[in-house]
Amino acid sequence: MKKVDVIMTASLDSIIGPVQTIKRIKNNYEFFKENGYDVNIFTSDNLPTTVAAKVRKSNLPIVAMMKKIAMFLSKHSWLYSWYRIRHLFKSSFPLLNYYSSLHRNPDIIVFHSLMDCYIYLKYFKIEGTKIACFTHCDGLLFKMLLLFYPRLLGGCVERKLADIADYVMSNVDVKPCIAKIEEKNLLANYPQLNGKTCLVVNAIDDLTDEQKKSILKIKKNYDSPFKYRMVSTGSVQRRKGQFTIVQAMNDLPENILKDIHLDIIGDGPDRAVIEDYILNNPRLQSHVCLLGSVKNTDVFKKLAYSNIMILMSVNEGLPISLIEGLRSGLALISTNVSGIPELINNNVNGKLLNPCKEELVDLLYHIGDYAWDDMGKSSRKLFEDYYVFSRMRNDYLNMLNKAFVKYEK
Repeated sequence: MKKVDVIMTASLDSIIGPVQTIKRIKNNYEFFKENGYDVNIFTSDNLPTTVAAKVRKSNLPIVAMMKKIAMFLSKHSWLYSWYRIRHLFKSSFPLLNYYSSLHRNPDIIVFHSLMDCYIYLKYFKIEGTKIACFTHCDGLLFKMLLLFYPRLLGGCVERKLADIADYVMSNVDVKPCIAKIEEKNLLANYPQLNGKTCLVVNAIDDLTDEQKKSILKIKKNYDSPFKYRMVSTGSVQRRKGQFTIVQAMNDLPENILKDIHLDIIGDGPDRAVIEDYILNNPRLQSHVCLLGSVKNTDVFKKLAYSNIMILMSVNEGLPISLIEGLRSGLALISTNVSGIPELINNNVNGKLLNPCKEELVDLLYHIGDYAWDDMGKSSRKLFEDYYVFSRMRNDYLNMLNKAFVKYEK
């Protein structure tokens, strides 16, 4: 029986995609055990000094103001950006210090954070232990991070991040990729990974029979005045493009807008910006609803009120939110960036756009020209064919096996 330790500096209470994957791996402990792997999970929840922070309501004026200030500084202040990167660098140490104190000797460690992996390799590495590292992106490492802090582009901090990425890619034994585009970009930029990559494409569990009954009940009893009910899920931030959607809706004439509604599920720095925009454009108040954070286990219920999922991201990996849309049988509107085109067959189960407001305005202006219900049925079929977690679970197992091929020779 080989010992596998999975490490990520995050809480299992987090709703981010990588954490949900780790929870599914944990729930499939017996599957991996039957195949020769004893899988143990280590997250921030394991820290003996962890104290659950009280969640502050994001609609409190002081919190909204702090988020606005943070957004401004992240765009315009090099010093603030450097401080945030430095904080990220240091945030891996508490968990890895604790993990090191356990004196474990696993056969392989699987990281779900590039920074966690780097800190481990530099300061804690155990000789003989194999290393796998997920990066949960499109293979352009740290690109998502630098979108938050544009003042760091082209400077010493970006060069340091590039060195970190190169160091990790040079020292892993296997590099799992959550999307085909990630594998393609990594091999183009890190030739040292040749022969080490493998696909572990994102997937999620199907809905249970009870959940499906709940959805049918919701749809049966829900009578909406809006023909096109869009939903956008995920962290509310500029990279995800929720503000772009709201702006595009405001550009529509009244005869088009009257049929469209948008639910935004999630929280984040752009929420206050969107709330201010709606306040200043009251025609949107009955067409946009910010639902805030929703438990991951309850998201499927919220999606049941919609028939279109929309995500106007400028950068992604392979977004779990869109896979949830596939599972719920929703037509998808999203951008032709990163791994998203792997999830959308244009005009079959959704529409692909460039990440700009003008193209979205044009699409929404002609929203009545498309068979959204038929697209939704195609989405559900695509989910059943490829994005059910049992397939990803097998990919994860193949990744573990790949790490030991050379090891056992």
